[in-house]
Amino acid sequence: MHMQKQIIVTCNYVARKKGLHKLQLLAEAKRACPELVVVNGENLDLFRDCSKENFLFLKQYIWSGRIERLGFDEVFMDVTDQIDYNLSLAEKEGFKTGFYQLKPDQPNFGFKFEWDVVPGHLYPALTKPNSRLSQEALDQIPRRLLLATHLAQYLRLLLLDQQGFTCSAGVCTSKLTAKLAGTINKPCAQTLLLPDHVQDFLDELAVLKIPGIGGKTGRILRDLVSDRKQYIESRASAEPNYETTLRDDTQIFDIDTAPREEDSPLEDADQLEQAGKDGFMMAYYQEPEFGTKVLEARTLLTRQRLDEAIGNMPPGAGRVWELLHGIDHTEVAKASLVPTQISIEDTFGAGTITPNTTFDQLESILARLSITLIRRLKADLLTAAAPLPEDDNLVDITQLGQPSKRWQAFPKTLRISTRDRNTMKYGTRNSRSGPMPNFVFSLTTRIEETARKLAREALIPLLRKLHGPDVPGGNKYDLVLINIAAVNMGSGETGIEGGDVAAMFKRYNEVFPDGDRDKKRPFSETQEVDAEPLMQEGQPDDIGYIEKERWPEEKDNEDEDEMEDGFLSDDEDFSDGAVSDEGSQEVVCKNCHIRLPLFAIGAHERFHKNMDGG
Repeated sequence: MHMQKQIIVTCNYVARKKGLHKLQLLAEAKRACPELVVVNGENLDLFRDCSKENFLFLKQYIWSGRIERLGFDEVFMDVTDQIDYNLSLAEKEGFKTGFYQLKPDQPNFGFKFEWDVVPGHLYPALTKPNSRLSQEALDQIPRRLLLATHLAQYLRLLLLDQQGFTCSAGVCTSKLTAKLAGTINKPCAQTLLLPDHVQDFLDELAVLKIPGIGGKTGRILRDLVSDRKQYIESRASAEPNYETTLRDDTQIFDIDTAPREEDSPLEDADQLEQAGKDGFMMAYYQEPEFGTKVLEARTLLTRQRLDEAIGNMPPGAGRVWELLHGIDHTEVAKASLVPTQISIEDTFGAGTITPNTTFDQLESILARLSITLIRRLKADLLTAAAPLPEDDNLVDITQLGQPSKRWQAFPKTLRISTRDRNTMKYGTRNSRSGPMPNFVFSLTTRIEETARKLAREALIPLLRKLHGPDVPGGNKYDLVLINIAAVNMGSGETGIEGGDVAAMFKRYNEVFPDGDRDKKRPFSETQEVDAEPLMQEGQPDDIGYIEKERWPEEKDNEDEDEMEDGFLSDDEDFSDGAVSDEGSQEVVCKNCHIRLPLFAIGAHERFHKNMDGG
């Protein structure tokens, strides 16, 4: 079991069987299970590393590249293309032999299987798990899904054998249904949810078990269902003859991985299946809202009623209606090791962060958070540079002296969010953001030094804009939470540190087969063109400019949120303010993230314009 701040973050299935669950107080958990083994969950680096390893391991078997991480321990995999390919091969052989080709360019690399056996469980249970099916049962299972279950089984066994992780899996035709199918037979089994029975399966679930429907939406649905039931009962009592009837108006599988536990043998799966299944929901929500079933919400509430009650409030009435009916058209995203954002937060006791907190104390608190953030940035966003060839004759001298690691992406925005226990409603946060300082991406400066500089020069000024003397109520606050985040990721193979200018010039002849004609113009003409702004107001984004993204709360305060000189600016295609060791000013191209001297901007713009066919 892992804990943070005296709260259980997660626990294994053996602990769940004894009544433990997420968000449970540690003291309460120890009373329920005195022999509980507690592990500090403050540092999740090991989990992140394992998650990344497993993701990369599975990614090599997904032809389309559509494999999407969900948290630490779940991935969605869209295998439609390779299922269709293998199905076409089987059709040519009349489905006489079962062989699944794992690599598109290696016909003999794969595994054998039997067409009349379904690995794992079926919903509904047409037969016992892992048993041979009758022809009548086989006729109810689409061959594409049957083939997908064999692939899921193979990958699960491969993951266990080579990575040491057990996992459950769900196979169905959408992300929603695959994820829910994977929860039926945890912790180490798989389930094929037949499409014709999706609604039957969903109807028995509580609405809060549907991914995408959170606590606030769940309470709205609970109240709407309760009101509708009361209306029906009142009509029935007032009108004896009143009657009401309830209205019944691609292969993807979701893999949920869990660390292998020697003390939890696979044969105990059936006993542990239901352990802790509802503990978290029952603890976090009141019984009535947890007990509201999908069947009730789906049959008692019209689409119009959902529009009136929910409207555009996330996830939106339309989305809620679709989820209740098992409809999900969202695609599995293409594999990316770059997260959409990286954030760190901590909570504080009463009186820790108030107007009386000294500058040094505040700097220490923010520096501690910044150290963790920067470590995460380097762990998640740095990639090893290409190694030098062993043959000295093949070494490119331009690679010598380059950093051993490079940024595969970098965030352009730094955000700080707070929650005030005195003046803000619980659950809401107030945020400010600004450009990410350039020095954060240094590979030579000590992390502790960078973190303290980040706290002093960027985070404290942002915090003052949230809670300062010029802010209404700024002299009365007691912060219970601070979150700092790196967001608005910029992508690129090289990033800011160690940009590979040599690689760019190697493509020069491909981009300018006849030479750069603009370079042949008189010097005065090039100066007239290059003196124009890089991007005029309202100019179409035809050569890959990056428009600055602001958080909603900042759009009315653009002037207030400008950071001091020396930070990356997102207002133009190039970022200014970066100074080299020699003292000459440099810029960073937002298209390829290469450092360039100021005089090279014009030529570099023309390079991208020609490369894009413009």
